[in-house]
Amino acid sequence: MNSQRFNIKYHWHFIVFILISFFYLSSFYHRYTNEDEAIIASHSYFFNKLGYVKCDIYAGYGQNWEIRQYHYHKLFVLMGALFMNIFGFNIYSFRSVSLLFAIIFFLYTWLYTLKFIKDRPPGKYLVILISLLLFNSLFFDHSFMFRPEIMLMAIGFGSFYYLKVGLENQKIQFIILAGILAGLATFTHLNGLIYCCAGLFLLLWRKRYQYAIVFSLFAGIFSLLYFFDIHSLEELNALYIQFITDPNIVDKPSMIISLLNEQMRFFWSPAECIFSALFFLSLWFGFKRIKAQHTDLLIYLIALVVSLGLLAHGKTTKYALNYYPYMALVIVSFIFQLNEFRKPIRLIFFGLILIYIGIHGFFNIDLIRHRINIEANSTYIAGLLPEKNVKISAPSVFVFNQITNFTIRGEIAFWHHYAVFHRGVKETTKEYFSFAKEHGDKYVVIDKKTNALPYLVKENFDRLNPGDTLYGFKLILKKENRIFIFKDK
Repeated sequence: MNSQRFNIKYHWHFIVFILISFFYLSSFYHRYTNEDEAIIASHSYFFNKLGYVKCDIYAGYGQNWEIRQYHYHKLFVLMGALFMNIFGFNIYSFRSVSLLFAIIFFLYTWLYTLKFIKDRPPGKYLVILISLLLFNSLFFDHSFMFRPEIMLMAIGFGSFYYLKVGLENQKIQFIILAGILAGLATFTHLNGLIYCCAGLFLLLWRKRYQYAIVFSLFAGIFSLLYFFDIHSLEELNALYIQFITDPNIVDKPSMIISLLNEQMRFFWSPAECIFSALFFLSLWFGFKRIKAQHTDLLIYLIALVVSLGLLAHGKTTKYALNYYPYMALVIVSFIFQLNEFRKPIRLIFFGLILIYIGIHGFFNIDLIRHRINIEANSTYIAGLLPEKNVKISAPSVFVFNQITNFTIRGEIAFWHHYAVFHRGVKETTKEYFSFAKEHGDKYVVIDKKTNALPYLVKENFDRLNPGDTLYGFKLILKKENRIFIFKDK
């Protein structure tokens, strides 16, 4: 009985960690695939094949991305190309890149905990920290998704770790490492510039001006790797044009308005709201000790928030992952102070934890529930098409694993084209088919399970029968009232 009480009281965190880890790993099987994964996988495929990046999915968008693309997540794409060379072209190869960097991130949190968490059991502290983040639906989703956010977060946290080590030990080699990682963060994703800004700000705040110069030098040099595939002024101009005509950039408000609106990233949905509530409550009540233990972390986090608010487009929640390691460290630090507070504060905090479990559990279960064997689905649809090696319009995720069999224009080409060149024009199914005909697509494939554009998913194609025509295309096949294949007349 005593042994049981000991286990519950002192080892509950390990039980929670094991349960969350099992839950997380069980989500890997046939996770739903999104359009971004298909686009970035296409980048990696063509880099391997041609030695440069292009993307047929964007054909017709209007900036020649199907011929040569200069504006993309460069180091992340190169990592995808490497994993593709080793493990082949499949969704699990690509998603393993993010999983690897999630593991690297947790290794850095382990090193950080051992070195900088002096007054708490490091093992217990680390396990609670990992459990809190692993159960977070944003981390849960993106850490096994072929997008660069987790890689960026891991590299950025590594830069912060080496800044801390360099400042504490007064060893410039760690400042150099921090600068290199900040530069590699920019090479991974242009949002990685926030780690260059935050690192410089922290060093200036600490009045370590020589370190600031060294950090900036190495961060700048490695940031320039973003231009590794630019060999002329014409290519530099092409990069600039592709960047400024990206729909996300076109819609970006002024930097001041963007900064003032940055609070939206903390309160975008119930999932972000509850995590932010835990953070701000922890910071408010535990501020004195948290400030004493984590001053550099708080300064660095503020610099990240200001930098991302100024630089990033929109308030998409996925970029908030750049904040989450630092917010989680504050929350876990407060957890270890809870016994020092009155019962009402403890009850409020535990109530928020229960809400956190409920909300993020709901989103995680919903993610697991929506499964699809994307490669089997694409193979099935490919078998319904009368011929291969032709141009088609199809859901972007059809590239898994049909990129070698068809020239695939994804829905995003049409969406981006209208967002940039026909601003204010209402997109319709008719325009989608006209766009396909204009750009020489022989077939239009509609799959209501994997199409991303809502008007295509909601369109009543069921009313049509094989032989009927629609916007210049003839319906040649109809399956399960979800797959419709049209051929140009």
